[in-house]
Amino acid sequence: MKTEPENLSVALKNYFREIERGMDSARFTLGTDPVNLLSHRDGLATLLSWLVECRSRGNKVMFIGNGGSAAICSHMAIDFMNAGKMRAMDFNGGPLITCLANDYGFENIFAKAIEVHGCKNDIIIAISSS
Repeated sequence: MKTEPENLSVALKNYFREIERGMDSARFTLGTDPVNLLSHRDGLATLLSWLVECRSRGNKVMFIGNGGSAAICSHMAIDFMNAGKMRAMDFNGGPLITCLANDYGFENIFAKAIEVHGCKNDIIIAISSS
């Protein structure tokens, strides 16, 4: 039987393997066309330049995602506001989601929220962790 530190070591190694698999499966595209797929390096560099420009203009970043991805979006919005000193928000509040789903349909909750809160030159980051 393995001791506690050995079990912990195996668990940590497995956890970081999962993170590595997740990073390897991340995709950066310009739009929805898979032809516009960027390398990780180019995708991150492009995103960084857009974020710097967004912040300098006083625009905001909006994060969208459902399920577990919604939690990631909430965390990212807080990090961007706190660490990045830029305007950031998510649309994951229960009352917001249930109201917009009731009035406009679940498939339209993000579109409606962006229509109301979005401005020219804002950035939308959609996260899907599944």
